[in-house]
Amino acid sequence: MRVVLIAPYSDITAFGMRSLAAYLKSRGVPTRQIFLPDAVAELEDFSGRFYRYDPAVLDRVAVLCADADLVGISLFTMYFERVADLTAKLKERIRAPVLWGGIHPTVKPGECLRHADMICVGEGEEALYDLVRRMGEGLPAGDVPNIWVRRDGEIVRNNLRPLIQDLDNLPFPDYELEDDYVMIAGEGRVERMDRELLEEFLGSSPMALNARTVPYQTMATRGCPHSCTYCCNHLLRKLYGGQRYLRRRSPENIVSELSEVVRRYPFIKRITFSDDSFFAAGEEAIAEFAGLYRKKVGLPFFCLGSPLTITAGKLEHLAAAGMVELQMGIQSASERTLQLYNRRIPVDLTEKAAVLINRHRKTVMPIYDFLLDNPYEDTRDVVETLRFALKLPRPYVLQPFSLVLFPGTVLYDRARADGILADEKVDVYRKQFHIRESSYLNLMFLLLNHGFPRVLMRLLLSAPAVFAFNRKVFNPLYAVIIVGYRRIKCRLRGFARV
Repeated sequence: MRVVLIAPYSDITAFGMRSLAAYLKSRGVPTRQIFLPDAVAELEDFSGRFYRYDPAVLDRVAVLCADADLVGISLFTMYFERVADLTAKLKERIRAPVLWGGIHPTVKPGECLRHADMICVGEGEEALYDLVRRMGEGLPAGDVPNIWVRRDGEIVRNNLRPLIQDLDNLPFPDYELEDDYVMIAGEGRVERMDRELLEEFLGSSPMALNARTVPYQTMATRGCPHSCTYCCNHLLRKLYGGQRYLRRRSPENIVSELSEVVRRYPFIKRITFSDDSFFAAGEEAIAEFAGLYRKKVGLPFFCLGSPLTITAGKLEHLAAAGMVELQMGIQSASERTLQLYNRRIPVDLTEKAAVLINRHRKTVMPIYDFLLDNPYEDTRDVVETLRFALKLPRPYVLQPFSLVLFPGTVLYDRARADGILADEKVDVYRKQFHIRESSYLNLMFLLLNHGFPRVLMRLLLSAPAVFAFNRKVFNPLYAVIIVGYRRIKCRLRGFARV
């Protein structure tokens, strides 16, 4: 049995797919990985348009899948259309069944089974291996837990297997390069991955752009302690009700992975922990990790935390271990909006967390996330958030995202019921969360993010200024400014392949 796994994401980290490949390989299953990144296209605004792969790329991918017994594709909602197109092309050329996995098949199984032969709901390691084993033995694949299939026009919904609780028993994500391929965007080529290409593409990832160093991205946890209404975690909690949802790898396991990958690839100069729950561990566990990391890895690193989990003690340990960036989700300072998001975090607690982080301003740069373009917010909510951001101690980086009403979230269900999603294809499936609407208040976030003088910002956020300039008639002008800035920033970020 040979398995081919495909990742359509904008960079080649693809943590979930690499974890699946490692699990299969550890059990003797030959596994090929194909990465189809196009970070440049995704930095620019293609919202509302259908992203299509170059025909030559589709042909090459089909050739690489010709000897497969099973093809697996991982996807988020924003990749649905291109993966559906890719799957249709593959089915014209290969005989192997196509399995979809990831968050979108988990929250929209019926939609995905109109395109894929099978889907994986929930965690995939054990399910995928069981599926491959049964196929290899010639046994029916339709009753594997977590695997759903369409049979005679009906969907066979198999039960979920329990969550993997001991994450230390899983192999580290696969970076062996023995049978990996990567798309060269804009050139219609898919090349064999080697060390040089790995360094180039890791160095072109969004996490590498500010530091100009090659990062390695991993996760210390699975699950999340929060249940925000714009995130699918509430649905996943329901699927796995009664089980321990937030799970954490041991400090020894995390450091062992990092030590191994840095030894293998010395060009890696930075570590990125991409899990939202990094700070959710107790201070004792954080201190143990920090000591091991400082001794055995010693590279600068990035991680995320929430105002509820950030403490002075944890900050001390991690800053001493090499933390140079800390991303904290604020999302809004409007109490009404925070209730809408189910963010039970008092604004004053968020401000206190920012003050704690600022104590390490000489070595740690905070990155604060905000959600914009919320159809349930009014001008007062956004102005309140901007005025709060204006009070945050500098230096900092503001990271505003455009709210996407992803399927599987409470807000998505509410927006559908309220008739807010006029065209889901455009408003959800083709919307990019890093492309904000062009408006006066969104322009204020841009100015604030670049150190615009506070006294002038207060003037621009005064009631008369907002009344005068926050009008749709001016939005084309704001679009020129915002789009121009985005294009300049894209070119200055130094992608190797533009």
